[in-house]
Amino acid sequence: MKSLTTLIAVATLVAGLAVVHAADQGKKGFKATCPVSGRAAKANCKLEIKGKTIYFCCGNCRKAFKSNPDKFQAAARLQQYQTGQIKLVACPLSGRKLNPATKVSFKGVHICFCCNGCKGRFQRADDKQKLEMVFGSKSKGFADKK
Repeated sequence: MKSLTTLIAVATLVAGLAVVHAADQGKKGFKATCPVSGRAAKANCKLEIKGKTIYFCCGNCRKAFKSNPDKFQAAARLQQYQTGQIKLVACPLSGRKLNPATKVSFKGVHICFCCNGCKGRFQRADDKQKLEMVFGSKSKGFADKK
């Protein structure tokens, strides 16, 4: 009987820790990449900027972002797309109508282009160039999600 009581106590403790861990990660299914480190971001480590929320893996990354937000702008927009704060409404390279047949995956999200020419330019680029092409300051395809 004593071992059964101990087993129940251990199971309760483990279940409690799982609940605490889930609460620490925020809402169910939360998934975002820290724009500074590239690691998984936490729902409770965030910064509000211009009506958007940027999530970080730790306070040091939040501090680094605050000191130089332009350096991390493309990665922050990728995260806003990951978290559904912005949506793809046009080709990010040309601004023209999206063609679903050009869909590609990049860093856990799907991106479409207007044509195979834009898709090809994207595919020939390295990851840093791809990030800047699609999510950087010259990107033409995103709008706030309402």
